[in-house]
Amino acid sequence: MKHKKDYALFIILILGYLIGCQNDVTDVTNEEIYTVWTNAITDSEFQSACGISTTDGYYVNVEENSSILWDLSEKLSSLLSNKDPHYWTKSKIKDWFIGRGFGESESTQEAAWITTVDHGFVVSRTRGTVYYILK
Repeated sequence: MKHKKDYALFIILILGYLIGCQNDVTDVTNEEIYTVWTNAITDSEFQSACGISTTDGYYVNVEENSSILWDLSEKLSSLLSNKDPHYWTKSKIKDWFIGRGFGESESTQEAAWITTVDHGFVVSRTRGTVYYILK
């Protein structure tokens, strides 16, 4: 009889543990989750891979809706071959922009933009480093 009680207690403990666990992709604030990739490379690596020169202190956002932009996106994606995607909320994406030197209003604007397009990316350069986020 003691074994049945131990077994029942064990099952209750396991169920309690499993119910208490949170799924990594579910956000407690009920914000929508977006799949994005991020990377930081040198300006020379970016120029070599994409054939585009960037300007220090500037950024550009691009919606992928033409064959030329898809080609550029493919080049950026190839630089992410060893990167896993992030599953982020809009606020986490905004934090990424802030961490890359974007101001409050720019971060809000770009996070709102990238979360509304089907596919797009933002590329920015700070000194010799090019940062980009791809959705």
